[in-house]
Amino acid sequence: MAESSERNYIYLSDEEGKNLQLEHLDTFEFEDNEYFICLPTDIDPTDPNYGLLILRQEMGEDGELYLDIPSDEESERVYNAYDEKLYEEWDEEDE
Repeated sequence: MAESSERNYIYLSDEEGKNLQLEHLDTFEFEDNEYFICLPTDIDPTDPNYGLLILRQEMGEDGELYLDIPSDEESERVYNAYDEKLYEEWDEEDE
């Protein structure tokens, strides 16, 4: 993951019309899907609900959609794959 001082934000609306601002940290492809790794910007880091949010990108009728991962099984596979990706990048940096 390349370091940059520039932050990248995405703005989403949920199903109830609530607007969300997320800091986009990374994007990666896994099992023919593209996933966005984000952190919420409107939650205090000490809040128990604070943490990485991984959204799956899909194309809808109106363009790109960013969706919650629908199953716990898929979610676990994606989180594990992203952890592995990070460890590989850290190992490469150490070499």
